[in-house]
Amino acid sequence: MAGLLPASYTTPIMSGQGMAGSFAAFAMICAIASGSDLQDAAFGYFITACVVIFLSILSYILLPKLEFFQFYQEKNREQNPENSVKLMNPESDGKSADQSGQQDVSIIKIFKKIWLLALSVCFTFTVTIGTFPAITADTKSTLARGSWGSWERYFIPASCFLLFNLSDWAGRSLTAFCMWVSPEP
Repeated sequence: MAGLLPASYTTPIMSGQGMAGSFAAFAMICAIASGSDLQDAAFGYFITACVVIFLSILSYILLPKLEFFQFYQEKNREQNPENSVKLMNPESDGKSADQSGQQDVSIIKIFKKIWLLALSVCFTFTVTIGTFPAITADTKSTLARGSWGSWERYFIPASCFLLFNLSDWAGRSLTAFCMWVSPEP
């Protein structure tokens, strides 16, 4: 559904995903600060996740009914009338792409255009998922040994989870201001 909206709406959607991780890390720090029992904190996380999932499903159901979304949905249908049918059932009319007037596009041609960006994304996720949180969760604070004794409880949630998620959020939000490639094809 987000793909039907203009490209300027993609950044807020991506920023929202980054903000969710920051919210979870901040909730972990608040649970530690309040001295909550582990079961109570886990129940709070679960209830929060259930509420967010419910709101997401409700938004997904209500979005097509909004005049705002219907405008862009209709605009997309006018620009690509055959494409909306082909996406649902590519073999629906039996014509080849050349006979129907559409351009013949293969996955190989697409990959040749995006291979550098795709490789960069794959490499970034490989490194990130390979080190976070498996390696970063085992780090120890050197400040916790001295007079900062209570810092040891907050070190992993603050330095690993919150810092990572705030950086993720900032990186996703930065795409609103600077782009590597132009949005025009």
